[in-house]
Amino acid sequence: ADPGYRQPLITWAETQLTLAEAAQRTGDDLTALRALNRVRTEAGLPALTNLTGTALLRAIIEEKYVSLFQD
Repeated sequence: ADPGYRQPLITWAETQLTLAEAAQRTGDDLTALRALNRVRTEAGLPALTNLTGTALLRAIIEEKYVSLFQD
C-alpha cells in the first residue's frame, strides 16, 4: 500500500535468466552458463561450472524461481 514501493515489471536478473534459458534450449550451453553465472555473481553466489543439458536447465529454472520470488 506504500506509494513509494518500487515494483519492477521486469528485472535485470529476470532478463539474464530468460536469456540463459533460451540459449540452453537452443543448444548454446556456454552462453546459458555465462548468463546464469552473471546473476549468481551479482547475488553474491559462487559461479557454477561444468553444467550442461538438463542439469544446466534445472539450475537456470531454480535461480529464476528464487530471483522472481525475492523481487
